[in-house]
Amino acid sequence: MENSLIESLRNSFYEKITVYLDDDTKGSLLKDQSDFEIEDTSKFINRLIENYVTEYFDMVYGSIPDIKRKLEEADCEIDDIDQIAKSIAFAKSSSVGSANKLSEKINFRLQKKVRNKAIEALCNGPTSLDISSFFRSMFLFYLSYPVYKREQIIYKQEIDSINRIIRNSEKMNYTNKDNNNSHSFNPYMIDHSPHELFNYLIGQFDHGDRHNTSIRISKIKDIVPVHEKSFFSGNFEECYEVIRQNGIQFGSIDKVVIRKVVLNEDQYRHYHRKYLDRPVIIKEKIEDGKHICYFNCSEFQLKTYFIPFESEDNRISIELA
Repeated sequence: MENSLIESLRNSFYEKITVYLDDDTKGSLLKDQSDFEIEDTSKFINRLIENYVTEYFDMVYGSIPDIKRKLEEADCEIDDIDQIAKSIAFAKSSSVGSANKLSEKINFRLQKKVRNKAIEALCNGPTSLDISSFFRSMFLFYLSYPVYKREQIIYKQEIDSINRIIRNSEKMNYTNKDNNNSHSFNPYMIDHSPHELFNYLIGQFDHGDRHNTSIRISKIKDIVPVHEKSFFSGNFEECYEVIRQNGIQFGSIDKVVIRKVVLNEDQYRHYHRKYLDRPVIIKEKIEDGKHICYFNCSEFQLKTYFIPFESEDNRISIELA
């Protein structure tokens, strides 16, 4: 029976798979594909399934022993209690989001290595398994995670490779996905930006003007360990704490420098209203009706944040304190 089920699934998975979704679910998946910089939908879905199907299966079917125990305690006359327990576990998971109209669909082909992992999980489910419902439920559980966690799932292989290099205190070479330039880098840690958004590799380049920096995980490919001990300048940890406080997406900083920004009353109100990517004021005072605010962050972050507040008549002054 098991062999025939495996063969049936294998035949199904050689064909193009169609998963029916509601508008919101499909839109959220395609937004992740764009935000995480994956070039096509099929590649994105394959990454999602490969890196998440085992975790999803363990989470959903981890309830099977408890369901079996309750059925046995109820003294139900059931011929195949294992299959009933699996069916209940699957029904509970596949009911997620089922109230929405399934008016959209996603088509994809599974790569061989992904196909084998999916078959292994599905063979442990109920024999009456609906493949479209299984994948739809998995996508919905995936989308329930915050953005940074979802990106960690999609880039699991890259993150695992980098973390092994970090644990060995070694350097690494990588290629920037945007321009195919190669870099030698001393990796320190992987962290995510505030508001649970994207993941960044924090570390220090061997050469170049910007020594301490953060790099979007989605920009990194062709990771190769270099069996040399990683090196960090004396003020690296101090700089890291500064960018961590203000936003690691603005990570290019070589030294801690205090800068002051002069704001009028309207610009100052804008500062307190716009929370996203907001640098932290470490000291402030009022002079001649102006707010003099002091920041411990990069000039790039200050310009990125404050320039939208400017007008023709009210330029914003950013200078060293």
